[in-house]
Amino acid sequence: MDWKRGHKAICAKNTDKVRMIVQDDEAGQSSSAYAQEFIREHYLDHNLVPTSMFANMSLEDNTAAAASFAAGTKKFRKKKAKSGPETAYQVWKRAMTTSAVVGMEFCANSPLMAKKAVVDFFKIYEVFQGLLSTKEERDAWCVESYVSSMEFNSYQIDQQLLKAENDAWRARLAAMQPSQDKVRQVYSYIENIELEEQTYVKLGQQFLDANIEIMMQICFHAVLQLMGLGSDDYEVDTRKIFLLVEKQYDCACRMLAKCEVQYLGRAKHLAQLERLKLILRVHTIKQACTREA
Repeated sequence: MDWKRGHKAICAKNTDKVRMIVQDDEAGQSSSAYAQEFIREHYLDHNLVPTSMFANMSLEDNTAAAASFAAGTKKFRKKKAKSGPETAYQVWKRAMTTSAVVGMEFCANSPLMAKKAVVDFFKIYEVFQGLLSTKEERDAWCVESYVSSMEFNSYQIDQQLLKAENDAWRARLAAMQPSQDKVRQVYSYIENIELEEQTYVKLGQQFLDANIEIMMQICFHAVLQLMGLGSDDYEVDTRKIFLLVEKQYDCACRMLAKCEVQYLGRAKHLAQLERLKLILRVHTIKQACTREA
């Protein structure tokens, strides 16, 4: 209502500052429809929609808005060089529009679609880098800020996808009987766990502090899977198992040392690390004795 009374004229000069779109309680329409109408009517250039987070929308409306915006801007975002030369600003508009798709798909809990949009963003950014633009222009267009955000979003999406994959993997392993196939599956699972753990560093201290308990549990679950391998029916590479266990132990120790928050399960995890340290030490001694013999 305030927008219609005159705020539109004031805010039209600062559309790049808008960071959230919310529903007008008296609009009489869904959040998704309202968001699309807002985009169509109130932005000076609909291709300059910022990376908006539709935080007050339901998941259903968010998904609908993301799909609608992605479809409506697809032709513009996928513009090919053969359709005519572009200035750096025109290419950057396509990049910003694509970043909006990333944000909306991320809010709609569609990490695969968000990942695809991130890849598209960096393809457009590569084109942009080959065109002439001044530092003043890049600063005005917030180029560095958008690129940094998209890099962070990419790491976050990777972590989400890997976590979902590893959660499903854990469920499959729990249902498998001991076998050589399970050994191979555990090794592949551990490789994927290591990929997920590599994203932790990229996501920074805030992510580590907020998720430390879950991340420690992932390490210990990986260790349990490894230590559970082996039976009289088949042979396993004990040395390989303990090397992988040691890597998870080192990862857990590093994370716990860097974590800046306390949490309820910290004492339990410290005790688990001490037991694991003892197991690794005993294994090292046994290996040494075996070599000497």
